[in-house]
Amino acid sequence: MVLAFSCATQAQFCSLAYESVTTRRAADVVPAEICRSPHYTIDDSVTVRENTYAFRVDSELGYFETNSLTLLSIRLNEVATLAQAVDTFNQQNRKFGAKLRGAL
Repeated sequence: MVLAFSCATQAQFCSLAYESVTTRRAADVVPAEICRSPHYTIDDSVTVRENTYAFRVDSELGYFETNSLTLLSIRLNEVATLAQAVDTFNQQNRKFGAKLRGAL
């Protein structure tokens, strides 16, 4: 127990240069045209963790993080597909609602 207190505690809280988290701009990592959409926005600051990019995306469906370019591509495709499905549902709902208004 005494030995633990006599150890240099500074080493526990220092991080070496290779351990630091690096950041990049999203426009430098992915094509600029997919950084923004009517349905989502990719945060401009992209971190590099464990040799992969970590993206933060704010979408109509909520906020989420992805840990690779491949997963980002999949998630953005899912957001676009769900936005299209919601839009189609809303259009059909309006048409159905208009039919009911005259009948009720």
